[in-house]
Amino acid sequence: MCRFAYFFAKIIWGLVPNIYLPLVLLLGFYCFAAPRATFGDWFWAVLVTHWFCAGLGFVISLVFSQQRAQMVAVIIGALLNVVSGFFPRIPELESMLGAGAHVVLAPSYARWLMEGLFALEAERLPQIFSFRVVRITKRLSYCVDSTPSCEGVFGNRMLIIFLMGLGLRVLALLLLLFRHRGQQNRKPLWAHVASF
Repeated sequence: MCRFAYFFAKIIWGLVPNIYLPLVLLLGFYCFAAPRATFGDWFWAVLVTHWFCAGLGFVISLVFSQQRAQMVAVIIGALLNVVSGFFPRIPELESMLGAGAHVVLAPSYARWLMEGLFALEAERLPQIFSFRVVRITKRLSYCVDSTPSCEGVFGNRMLIIFLMGLGLRVLALLLLLFRHRGQQNRKPLWAHVASF
Protein backbone atom coordinates (compact mmCIF):
# COMPACT_ATOMS: atom_id res chain seq x y z
CA MET A 1 0.00 0.00 0.00
CA CYS A 2 1.28 3.44 -0.87
CA ARG A 3 1.07 5.45 2.33
CA PHE A 4 1.34 8.75 0.51
CA ALA A 5 -1.69 7.97 -1.67
CA TYR A 6 -3.59 6.61 1.34
CA PHE A 7 -3.00 9.82 3.29
CA PHE A 8 -4.21 12.13 0.53
CA ALA A 9 -7.19 9.89 -0.25
CA LYS A 10 -8.12 10.03 3.44
CA ILE A 11 -7.95 13.85 3.40
CA ILE A 12 -9.94 14.16 0.15
CA TRP A 13 -12.54 11.64 1.32
CA GLY A 14 -12.82 13.53 4.62
CA LEU A 15 -13.61 16.87 2.97
CA VAL A 16 -17.35 16.23 2.90
CA PRO A 17 -17.64 15.37 6.64
CA ASN A 18 -15.26 18.22 7.45
CA ILE A 19 -17.77 20.62 5.90
CA TYR A 20 -20.98 18.79 6.75
CA LEU A 21 -20.36 18.22 10.48
CA PRO A 22 -19.52 21.86 11.36
CA LEU A 23 -22.54 22.97 9.32
CA VAL A 24 -24.91 20.67 11.22
CA LEU A 25 -23.44 21.73 14.56
CA LEU A 26 -23.71 25.39 13.69
CA LEU A 27 -27.27 25.18 12.39
CA GLY A 28 -28.45 24.19 15.85
CA PHE A 29 -26.12 26.48 17.76
CA TYR A 30 -26.69 29.60 15.68
CA CYS A 31 -30.46 29.42 16.01
CA PHE A 32 -30.41 29.07 19.78
CA ALA A 33 -27.48 31.34 20.68
CA ALA A 34 -28.37 34.16 18.28
CA PRO A 35 -24.86 35.62 18.05
CA ARG A 36 -24.33 39.08 16.56
CA ALA A 37 -21.80 37.93 13.96
CA THR A 38 -22.88 36.54 10.61
CA PHE A 39 -23.52 32.87 9.97
CA GLY A 40 -20.61 32.83 7.51
CA ASP A 41 -18.14 34.10 10.11
CA TRP A 42 -19.29 31.55 12.64
CA PHE A 43 -19.16 28.79 10.03
CA TRP A 44 -15.58 29.73 9.17
CA ALA A 45 -14.67 29.60 12.90
CA VAL A 46 -16.28 26.20 13.47
CA LEU A 47 -14.83 24.86 10.20
CA VAL A 48 -11.22 25.75 11.00
CA THR A 49 -11.65 24.44 14.55
CA HIS A 50 -12.91 21.14 13.15
CA TRP A 51 -9.98 21.16 10.69
CA PHE A 52 -7.53 21.56 13.58
CA CYS A 53 -9.16 18.86 15.73
CA ALA A 54 -9.24 16.38 12.83
CA GLY A 55 -5.53 17.01 12.22
CA LEU A 56 -4.83 16.47 15.90
CA GLY A 57 -6.77 13.21 15.68
CA PHE A 58 -4.60 12.09 12.73
CA VAL A 59 -1.42 12.67 14.71
CA ILE A 60 -2.70 11.03 17.90
CA SER A 61 -3.91 7.97 16.01
CA LEU A 62 -0.46 7.54 14.46
CA VAL A 63 1.53 8.06 17.65
CA PHE A 64 -0.49 6.03 20.15
CA SER A 65 -1.84 2.49 20.05
CA GLN A 66 -5.45 1.93 19.10
CA GLN A 67 -6.36 1.12 22.71
CA ARG A 68 -4.91 4.37 24.07
CA ALA A 69 -5.50 6.84 21.25
CA GLN A 70 -9.06 7.73 22.23
CA MET A 71 -8.19 8.48 25.86
CA VAL A 72 -5.11 10.47 24.85
CA ALA A 73 -7.21 12.50 22.39
CA VAL A 74 -9.70 13.36 25.14
CA ILE A 75 -6.92 14.36 27.54
CA ILE A 76 -5.06 16.49 24.97
CA GLY A 77 -8.30 18.13 23.84
CA ALA A 78 -9.19 18.95 27.44
CA LEU A 79 -5.72 20.37 28.13
CA LEU A 80 -5.84 22.56 25.02
CA ASN A 81 -9.17 23.93 26.21
CA VAL A 82 -7.94 24.47 29.78
CA VAL A 83 -5.03 26.63 28.61
CA SER A 84 -7.28 28.76 26.43
CA GLY A 85 -6.54 31.90 28.44
CA PHE A 86 -10.04 32.24 29.86
CA PHE A 87 -9.43 30.57 33.22
CA PRO A 88 -6.70 30.93 34.25
CA ARG A 89 -6.50 34.16 32.30
CA ILE A 90 -3.50 35.08 30.16
CA PRO A 91 -2.10 37.63 32.69
CA GLU A 92 -2.37 35.02 35.46
CA LEU A 93 -0.55 32.46 33.32
CA GLU A 94 2.13 35.02 32.53
CA SER A 95 2.65 35.74 36.22
CA MET A 96 2.87 32.01 37.02
CA LEU A 97 4.98 30.86 34.07
CA GLY A 98 6.72 34.02 32.90
CA ALA A 99 7.79 33.80 29.26
CA GLY A 100 6.75 30.14 29.22
CA ALA A 101 3.09 31.19 29.22
CA HIS A 102 3.22 31.94 25.51
CA VAL A 103 4.72 28.51 24.81
CA VAL A 104 1.81 26.93 26.73
CA LEU A 105 -0.83 29.14 25.07
CA ALA A 106 0.44 29.01 21.48
CA PRO A 107 -0.72 25.46 20.54
CA SER A 108 -4.16 25.96 22.10
CA TYR A 109 -6.70 26.32 19.31
CA ALA A 110 -9.25 27.34 21.95
CA ARG A 111 -7.15 30.40 22.86
CA TRP A 112 -7.10 31.64 19.27
CA LEU A 113 -10.74 30.74 18.72
CA MET A 114 -11.96 32.56 21.84
CA GLU A 115 -10.00 35.70 21.04
CA GLY A 116 -11.19 35.75 17.43
CA LEU A 117 -14.84 35.18 18.35
CA PHE A 118 -14.66 37.74 21.15
CA ALA A 119 -13.32 40.35 18.71
CA LEU A 120 -15.97 39.41 16.16
CA GLU A 121 -18.84 39.73 18.62
CA ALA A 122 -17.42 42.81 20.39
CA GLU A 123 -17.19 44.86 17.20
CA ARG A 124 -20.90 44.32 16.59
CA LEU A 125 -22.07 45.41 20.03
CA PRO A 126 -23.79 48.79 20.35
CA GLN A 127 -21.54 51.66 21.43
CA ILE A 128 -23.14 51.70 24.87
CA PHE A 129 -21.30 48.45 25.71
CA SER A 130 -17.86 49.78 24.75
CA PHE A 131 -16.77 50.28 28.37
CA ARG A 132 -17.52 46.59 29.09
CA VAL A 133 -15.63 45.49 26.00
CA VAL A 134 -12.59 47.50 27.09
CA ARG A 135 -12.76 46.06 30.60
CA ILE A 136 -13.06 42.47 29.37
CA THR A 137 -10.34 43.03 26.77
CA LYS A 138 -7.90 44.22 29.44
CA ARG A 139 -8.83 41.46 31.85
CA LEU A 140 -8.37 38.71 29.27
CA SER A 141 -5.50 40.40 27.34
CA TYR A 142 -7.38 40.11 24.06
CA CYS A 143 -7.15 42.28 20.97
CA VAL A 144 -10.26 43.90 19.54
CA ASP A 145 -10.59 45.40 16.06
CA SER A 146 -11.39 48.84 17.49
CA THR A 147 -7.74 49.26 18.57
CA PRO A 148 -5.42 50.21 15.68
CA SER A 149 -2.79 47.52 16.45
CA CYS A 150 -5.40 44.75 16.37
CA GLU A 151 -7.12 45.16 13.01
CA GLY A 152 -8.31 41.94 11.42
CA VAL A 153 -8.15 39.93 14.65
CA PHE A 154 -10.83 37.42 13.66
CA GLY A 155 -9.27 36.59 10.29
CA ASN A 156 -5.77 36.40 11.74
CA ARG A 157 -6.83 34.06 14.56
CA MET A 158 -8.74 31.78 12.19
CA LEU A 159 -5.70 31.70 9.89
CA ILE A 160 -3.53 30.65 12.84
CA ILE A 161 -5.89 27.76 13.65
CA PHE A 162 -5.99 26.72 9.97
CA LEU A 163 -2.18 26.75 9.71
CA MET A 164 -1.86 24.73 12.93
CA GLY A 165 -4.25 22.16 11.43
CA LEU A 166 -2.21 22.12 8.23
CA GLY A 167 0.97 21.63 10.27
CA LEU A 168 -0.64 18.71 12.10
CA ARG A 169 -1.50 17.11 8.76
CA VAL A 170 2.08 17.50 7.53
CA LEU A 171 3.30 15.94 10.80
CA ALA A 172 0.78 13.10 10.33
CA LEU A 173 2.06 12.50 6.80
CA LEU A 174 5.65 12.37 8.03
CA LEU A 175 4.69 9.98 10.81
CA LEU A 176 2.81 7.80 8.34
CA LEU A 177 5.73 7.71 5.91
CA PHE A 178 8.61 7.24 8.32
CA ARG A 179 7.23 5.53 11.41
CA HIS A 180 7.95 1.78 11.55
CA ARG A 181 10.01 2.15 8.39
CA GLY A 182 11.49 -1.36 8.72
CA GLN A 183 8.03 -2.98 8.80
CA GLN A 184 6.84 -1.39 5.56
CA ASN A 185 8.37 -4.07 3.26
CA ARG A 186 9.12 -1.50 0.62
CA LYS A 187 10.74 -2.50 -2.64
CA PRO A 188 13.44 -0.26 -4.06
CA LEU A 189 12.31 2.12 -6.80
CA TRP A 190 14.16 0.18 -9.54
CA ALA A 191 12.09 -2.94 -8.68
CA HIS A 192 8.85 -1.03 -9.42
CA VAL A 193 10.24 0.34 -12.69
CA ALA A 194 11.54 -3.09 -13.77
CA SER A 195 8.13 -4.69 -13.22
CA PHE A 196 6.60 -2.57 -16.01
